[in-house]
Amino acid sequence: MDEIRRAGAATRLLRDGDVAGGIQAARENSRIDMCVGKGGSPEAIITACGIQALGGLIQGILAPGDEEEKKRGLDAGLKFDYVYETNEMVKSDNTFFVATGVTDGMLFSGVKKLGKTILTESLVIRGRSGTVRTISAEYKADRWL
Repeated sequence: MDEIRRAGAATRLLRDGDVAGGIQAARENSRIDMCVGKGGSPEAIITACGIQALGGLIQGILAPGDEEEKKRGLDAGLKFDYVYETNEMVKSDNTFFVATGVTDGMLFSGVKKLGKTILTESLVIRGRSGTVRTISAEYKADRWL
């Protein structure tokens, strides 16, 4: 992972994991202050649900891949050359953000198999209450595989 030093702070460039980076930037106990990236609309909305529940801020600009995609967006009433704010991406506080680690990452460990047990870590954030739950689960491998 590339690392750049500026004003005594480390900046890491994410090659993927933009959802995790956005969520980490909105958490109070994180060492990440800001996450900037370019990703897909589904990932932006998923991230916005978690960030809104955490009381954070997300902004997004639509960047269509080609003219056909832009035309479909215009036909759907979307705005280009416009900065969408958090409350425009997520209009309700009745949201849930749920993620389970598949591979090791900045939010949690990936799936592990230890003997006959499968271990997972998940994060659940409820929008209405702002409650954050970290769940460690153990599964009996012979019941799943």
